[in-house]
Amino acid sequence: MKEIAAIRQFNRFYTRVLGLFQPKLMGSGQSLVEARILYEVWQQPGISSADITRLLDMDRGQLSRVISKLVKQGLLHKEEKHAGRRAIPLTLTAEGERLTKKLNAMSEQQMADLVQPLEPAARERLVSAMQDITATLSGDVRPRPHVTIRPARSGDMGWVIQRHCDLYGATHGFDEDFERYVLLGLAEFAQKENNRSRLWIAEQDGSRLGCIAVVEQEDNRAQLRWLLVEPQARGLGVGRKLVNTLLDFCREQDYESIFLWTIDSLPPARKLYQSVGFTLAESMDSTMGGEPCVEQKWVLSLKA
Repeated sequence: MKEIAAIRQFNRFYTRVLGLFQPKLMGSGQSLVEARILYEVWQQPGISSADITRLLDMDRGQLSRVISKLVKQGLLHKEEKHAGRRAIPLTLTAEGERLTKKLNAMSEQQMADLVQPLEPAARERLVSAMQDITATLSGDVRPRPHVTIRPARSGDMGWVIQRHCDLYGATHGFDEDFERYVLLGLAEFAQKENNRSRLWIAEQDGSRLGCIAVVEQEDNRAQLRWLLVEPQARGLGVGRKLVNTLLDFCREQDYESIFLWTIDSLPPARKLYQSVGFTLAESMDSTMGGEPCVEQKWVLSLKA
C-alpha cells in the first residue's frame, strides 16, 4: 500500500534527521528511552512507574530496568515502598534535574536549528502537517485549519479596506471617516517602493481570514498596521501566525524596534501583543471613525 510506504519513508527520514539511532542522545550519555523517562518525571514530579508505563506504552520489565539504572546513576530517586502504597513516586535528584534541563535545552536548540533556514510560510506548513499527523493517528477527528500566510497580491488591498470598514462599523460604529483613514494609509503604503514594508494575507482554502502589514518608519523603526482576523477564524491562532510572520520579517530586516497604535477596546489584540513582548508606551483620548476612543501606542524592542 502506498500509505505504508509513505509512512515508513517519513519514519526513516525523521529518525535520521534527529539522530535517534545514535546510542546516546545528543552526546549526553543517556539513551533516548532514558532521556524520555527523565523528562516525564521532570514534568510530573511524583509520577509512578505504572503511570510512565501507560504514558509511554513501554514493557514493564524494560521500564523497571531503566529506572533501576537511573537510580544507580544518581539521576532518579525512588521512594521506599510503604505498606498500603501501590504507586511509588519517582522524583529527580539535583543532578538528574540539571541533566534533564540540559537535555531539554539541547533538544529545543536542535529543533531551532532545523527550522531556522525555513521561510515563515514553510514553518507554518511544517507545524500544520505535524498537527495533522498527531490528530489523525491519535483519533482526534476534529477539523484543523490549514492556514497559510502569503504576501499580498492584486485585489487584496481592496479587501483589507472593506473588511476593516465592515467589522469596525459593526462592532464600534465607525463611519466613513474610518474608511478614509484606512484607504489613505494603504494608498501611501502602495505608493512607496520599499522592500522593508510588507502586507500579508492569512488564507485558508482560498478564503481570506486576516491580514497584517509592516511599514518602515524613520530611525530604523517598523510600524505594525492593519492587523485583522475574521470572526469565524478567531481562536484558531490566525492572529498569532500573522504577528509571528511580521516579527520574523522585521528581525530579518534588522529593525531596531516595532511600534503600533490600537484602541483600548480590543482586549484580545492587546493580549496578543503583550504575549510577544510589546509594552504599553502611551495612551491618549482620541476620536476614530466619528466615535470617542482611547488610542494606545505599544512598542517592542528587537535589540538586546
